[in-house]
Amino acid sequence: MDASVSVGTTIYLATRDLARLRDIVATVDHFTIENGAVASLKERIAAAEIRPVGLLPITVATIGSRVRVRYVDHDESMEFTLTFPSDSDDSDRTVSILQPLGAALLGATEGESIAVGINGGTEHVLLEEVIYQPFEAEFDLE
Repeated sequence: MDASVSVGTTIYLATRDLARLRDIVATVDHFTIENGAVASLKERIAAAEIRPVGLLPITVATIGSRVRVRYVDHDESMEFTLTFPSDSDDSDRTVSILQPLGAALLGATEGESIAVGINGGTEHVLLEEVIYQPFEAEFDLE
């Protein structure tokens, strides 16, 4: 089973996303579709510090965040938006929380290093930057 391991920081989730995240996990459980991303998502939900969006650090990867990650082993960067499965597309512009990378990044903070189980191996990923935070404009957090 592919899994993810975060090194050294708190996992943060937005209160407004929690019910939908739990519904997604429950649906997957109902159909007994289990994979490393789902297991990682369950672990992150269970371990997370849940906060209203106005109290989340703006450096946290949340649903709708545009992020830049670096694949440390390959020294390659990638930018994408972290999405719910229904909002994901086949392009490289979105990553669903039901994909190993998406599940591992949900709730992570800039600078966090994560080992992500992908295709039977492990990729070391660094969350370099949260480029866009969807709730930032709502609360004028500058």
